[in-house]
Amino acid sequence: MQKQIVYKPTKDEIFKRLFGAIGNEKITRSFLEEILQVELENVTLDHKLEFYINHPKDKKMIADIIAKDKDGKRYIIEMQRKEYPGIIKRFFGYTCKLYVSEIKVKEDYNKLKKTTLVLFMEEPIPDLKHINDYHSVIELAIKKKIDIDFREILELHIIELSKYKEYRKNGGKINPWMEFLINPLGEELIDMARTNEELAAAVKKLKELNADEEVRRIVEWEEWYEFFKEDEMRCMKEQAVSEGLAQGIEQGIEQGIEQGIEQGIEQGIEQGIEQGIEQGIEQGELSMARAIATKMLKSNIEIKDIIKFTGLTKEDIENIQENG
Repeated sequence: MQKQIVYKPTKDEIFKRLFGAIGNEKITRSFLEEILQVELENVTLDHKLEFYINHPKDKKMIADIIAKDKDGKRYIIEMQRKEYPGIIKRFFGYTCKLYVSEIKVKEDYNKLKKTTLVLFMEEPIPDLKHINDYHSVIELAIKKKIDIDFREILELHIIELSKYKEYRKNGGKINPWMEFLINPLGEELIDMARTNEELAAAVKKLKELNADEEVRRIVEWEEWYEFFKEDEMRCMKEQAVSEGLAQGIEQGIEQGIEQGIEQGIEQGIEQGIEQGIEQGIEQGELSMARAIATKMLKSNIEIKDIIKFTGLTKEDIENIQENG
């Protein structure tokens, strides 16, 4: 009989149910305290962050987990498997949006509370490749001293799991919760859980989630979706970039001619290419999502699952069904 796969906490659905579910506040508090090296009280988890980037038809920005302490300070906790260009800027945007999300028009901005992002990365981030530490902290700062402490406004923590593994391999100090993420049922972790109530609770909860058929089904579909997404990306990206380059060159030449000088033509072409590539890639990603949805429909997968894994709307998927 084939041994059943044990899904780790790094799986998106498992991660959210472990650290974001109401009832697991003690686990999340201990997790944050260890990672951030702070003491927290009365951590709550019944908070959401969901908004559109510019327009209701745009892709949504949805935070995995939001926690709040007794002082009103908030914490975004995210697990990200793959790196992509602009990821730090994207999550900085998340943090800024959450920071101002609870204040109403004409209210005093002094009511705003510090917001901290804790981002776990399975893949290393190229922008941080020159940094050996697995835990990078990004804070707002100014060159001259003023009365405002910007460290009490926004703070970003980026934890690269691949770097932690190297750190441990080279004899670095063990971090219980980091070990839980990468090797949750290892002997070393189980030994630590015997004297750590929250860690033990997390191990127990992880086993329960792995025994839950509904949870396993969702995780399996996440993996299935990633497989098709990567498969489609290989051809879609080439097409998107090609179309983007063509469009960008055309726009760039037009801008250069309008400016009427040689330098302007060069700048126009450069700017046009950049804009065209972005547009092309965006169109390619949408086509990719539709192609994946088509395959999922042929496999008789429910529309609600297709919505979850492609980001398409119900109307988009019904339209694909009607038009084949």
